Amino acid sequence: NSLDIRTSLENSLYSYEIIGFDDLEGNNNQVVINIIDDGEIINKYVINANKISTNENLLTDVKQKISKIVDDKNTIKYIIIGGSILFIIIIVLFIIARIRDHKLKKMVDSL
Repeated sequence: NSLDIRTSLENSLYSYEIIGFDDLEGNNNQVVINIIDDGEIINKYVINANKISTNENLLTDVKQKISKIVDDKNTIKYIIIGGSILFIIIIVLFIIARIRDHKLKKMVDSL
């Protein structure tokens, strides 16, 4: 909940004050660095220090992505199996239709 800041000034006549580095949460995750010359603020820098994620969040994200990949692979597997079954059914129906056509042609030819 704090930020370690190291500073160096180009002009030794200037001074600085750092506000909010010791209590980020209490200062809306902002650190303000004021550069001071003769008691007046001449430059002001604001650092927004937001923590992107923790190791635990990263691990959770990785687990969720792996789970999605596994689910996607299972979905693809089921699509391939379903497609194969459908293909086999179409082939069987085609063969049955050819057999009926052949029988029908035989009956017509025998008349």
